[in-house]
Amino acid sequence: MAKRWVRPQKPQRITTEGGRYYFDEDAANHAVEFFEKWLVHTEGEWADQPFKLMDWQREEIIRPLFGWKVKKTGFRRFKRAYIEIPKKNGKSELASGIGLYLLVADNEARAMVYAAATCEDQARLVFDGSRVAVESSRLLSMFCEVKKSQILVPLTKSVYQVLSKAAESKHGLKPSGVIIDELHAFKRPDLYNVLTEGATDVRRQPIIFVITTAGNDKTSIGWQEHQHAVDILNGESTDEETLVVIYAAEPQDDWKDPAVWRKANPSLGVIFSEDKIRHACDSAREQPAKQNSFKQLRLNIWNSVSSRWLSQSAWEKCRGVVTEEEMRGRPCWLGMDLASTQDIAALVALFDLDDRLAILPYFFVPRDNIEAREKGDAERYKRWVQDGHLIATDGPRIHFPRIKEKIHELKGIFNIRRFGYDNWNAQQLTAELEEEGELEMIPVAQGTKLSHPAKIFETWIADGKLIHPGNPVLDWMAGNVEVITSSLENIQLVKPFKQGSSTQRIDGIVAAVMAAEVYLHRDKDEDDCPYEKHGVRRLG
Repeated sequence: MAKRWVRPQKPQRITTEGGRYYFDEDAANHAVEFFEKWLVHTEGEWADQPFKLMDWQREEIIRPLFGWKVKKTGFRRFKRAYIEIPKKNGKSELASGIGLYLLVADNEARAMVYAAATCEDQARLVFDGSRVAVESSRLLSMFCEVKKSQILVPLTKSVYQVLSKAAESKHGLKPSGVIIDELHAFKRPDLYNVLTEGATDVRRQPIIFVITTAGNDKTSIGWQEHQHAVDILNGESTDEETLVVIYAAEPQDDWKDPAVWRKANPSLGVIFSEDKIRHACDSAREQPAKQNSFKQLRLNIWNSVSSRWLSQSAWEKCRGVVTEEEMRGRPCWLGMDLASTQDIAALVALFDLDDRLAILPYFFVPRDNIEAREKGDAERYKRWVQDGHLIATDGPRIHFPRIKEKIHELKGIFNIRRFGYDNWNAQQLTAELEEEGELEMIPVAQGTKLSHPAKIFETWIADGKLIHPGNPVLDWMAGNVEVITSSLENIQLVKPFKQGSSTQRIDGIVAAVMAAEVYLHRDKDEDDCPYEKHGVRRLG
């Protein structure tokens, strides 16, 4: 593999600290040789070739992690490693190799190594890399037994396995090694605390190896560990047992500058080309919602929790004439979001126009709650009701029979193919509609499960494939939607939440994305999606 020497933005200053520590060249070389003689790369253009460490992997991580020793005991100095680096730089494959080294080459009796994350899929990214490495290595496959979620070494009774279940059941573990992937995604500290607070005390020289990209939640355990790591780099912490490597741009850096990309990505030009990151940057220029994601995942900059999703100019360009009369008899897919029975409920119809798509929204609000809103909101809601953009139902809560009545009305106008719904707050209404048997009712999962249709919906807007009628309620909601991006680049639509206020709504856009979801999964014998069939056309 080609090499490119790049030091981290602020290298850790590692000293002997008054003679307490020394560097063991043989131990450092042993770890390097394990990678380069025992392991092969498991994916990409280097698959099945010897695992040649890049300079930054070897000199910043492997050699110091395994080479520095405590003079008094001869055991390893570093019990933890905190590696924070952008995606696609090879950190998962490196972690997979470290897991295997701790399993088979660390001279640890009954070694117990765990690959841990907030969910099994994430934990498996590292573990599966180790599994494939064993299966691809003639030496390792001789004495390792591979199972679905475990790698066993019968000779030493050592085990390497996936760990991602609830933390409450994990007390009593005695790991010799823990690989923690994407710490920034840990919503609660339970599992992390179980694995790091005292669990390794019975081992002579355990390693807790944390790999992560930057996150977007500055109340999380990931942010706390990031801050501790920065304190170590700045010489403001007395922690002498944690190795820290952080590659990142500064928040004030120009995220569009290729020099900044190279600063944050030590594997740029080796594992992936500059064209890849340039393409991601160009996409972020055009779609504001992707800018925070680009900075977080590509430049390793900690962001705020969310960012604005839809481009206002692109949304405005999609404004057109969409009426019930024009859509009469056309194939239609419905999405319904009843997020709050005391606020706005949304029903959105999506239409296939062969070369484009169109949406018509319907909104419902409890009449008795309008006056109770803040003055500005109350006036706005009254105006929308008066102009026919918002349907006021009697009482203090959403009147489901009125929504059902509207659905029956739409059945007589449109050719409704499928109805996507979130069963939260709407069990009775959806049960009644299902019992009638006239509509194909499809439950639609929420949160990050809506990521795929949301991304498709965003593309329709960006490319002018979607027409909306300029409904002011929907326009308002389109401007409110923000997104949270996960480490796997899944997005979750969220409403703004500032200083305890949550008066801004996004229900109409969520309902539109739900309609897109059932449209994208329509029956196979229906026509192909016009977006795929006719390709992309830009307006203007």
